[in-house]
Amino acid sequence: TGYKPGGVAFVGNKYAPFADETVKSIEAGVKSELFDRRVRLNFDVFSSKFTDFQATILTNIPGNVLQQLVIGNAGGLKSSGAEATLAWRATESLSLTGAVTYADAHFTDYVYNATTDYTGTRLTNAPRLSAHLGVDYDRVVGAMRVRANLGYAYRSKSWTVVGQPAYSEVPGYGLVNGRISLSPENSQIEFGLYGRNLFNTYYSTGYQQYGALGLLHYTARDAYRTVGVFAKYAF
Repeated sequence: TGYKPGGVAFVGNKYAPFADETVKSIEAGVKSELFDRRVRLNFDVFSSKFTDFQATILTNIPGNVLQQLVIGNAGGLKSSGAEATLAWRATESLSLTGAVTYADAHFTDYVYNATTDYTGTRLTNAPRLSAHLGVDYDRVVGAMRVRANLGYAYRSKSWTVVGQPAYSEVPGYGLVNGRISLSPENSQIEFGLYGRNLFNTYYSTGYQQYGALGLLHYTARDAYRTVGVFAKYAF
């Protein structure tokens, strides 16, 4: 069980209290180490039921063309699914990791302002599927220690506004990041190269409708390819 205290939101020139949020959750799974502990495999299923879930929603402000983000209570929300993680030390120098999560999070009871029913719609910024694959390499070559990492992360489509309006849909996307570094053996100095979003996959972090002002689009630095160098000293 869990608990989040309530509070008071300021809407226009009025104070609107919101109630405590509670949750009842159950989870079951397996954690294992296999093949002389070279493989670690974990799996679990989960289900959480929220009461008076504290949701954030765009609200019309009387006498103002702007809308305001405020906190209110959804009567109920359910989140259930499964997740698995894998770590495999293939050789003394090479390791592989992976993780996948399926989660269905939707409102089971949410009538807003006694006029709009969001029951059955999905929680914002909550993709059904997310996954990660990674490869790590760490080896001493001659007098230098070589470290390298390559990773791929994916998330399926999601929505950024309560009620799943079409304009707020963020399509699914995947990103590839990499890094390689060198450091003299038994030294505290490390230097190397890194790349984020190596395939320059553009994505949005959200859309919101702000009344008569139109559509507001959010993005992030990592929505574009970034390549750089770094140096690090540990002490």
